[in-house]
Amino acid sequence: MGECMMMKQQADSLWSPDIKPGILSPRDILDLQAIALREQTDGLLNAEVRTVLDRSEGAVYLILDVIAPTLGDERHRILTARHFADRIYPCHLDAQGLRSAEVAHSDPEFRELVRQVLHSGEVKAMALSLIVRAKDSWHWSPSFIRKDSGSKHIFRPAWRGVETEGEETNGYLVEALYDERSTGD
Repeated sequence: MGECMMMKQQADSLWSPDIKPGILSPRDILDLQAIALREQTDGLLNAEVRTVLDRSEGAVYLILDVIAPTLGDERHRILTARHFADRIYPCHLDAQGLRSAEVAHSDPEFRELVRQVLHSGEVKAMALSLIVRAKDSWHWSPSFIRKDSGSKHIFRPAWRGVETEGEETNGYLVEALYDERSTGD
């Protein structure tokens, strides 16, 4: 067989185009989504991927939770993925946003299932609710900080109160903003 004929046979591969060196594991895909959520919500929501090894089944469980740091690290389970310890694919995915437990045989299939879950009404409603609750809860935010002649002030609405005893101010001077229209003057 000549070299030209060998190259022709190589170009006519019958193997799946999904078999390639740039494949991502389910863990990698979920880690990237955790980073994306933090960036998309300006840190109001975080996501964490935990790995649990079940030696009796020889299975690896990947658990994706959404966390609201300003709500005492409140957690909500988004999905659970499971694969064999010695075989990353097929990977079984279970989540509320899916009609039933689904199976991905490749990273494009896994990405699509994760996309369906993250776009589901259940996940959107949960995330939006957490964002509103997080924004309503009192927390020190850099957006409230104004630097003046080397001093740092935190301004907050007057209805939040002016008592700072027992609050963590981290060296900031807390000042309440009053709406002059509401003082009755």
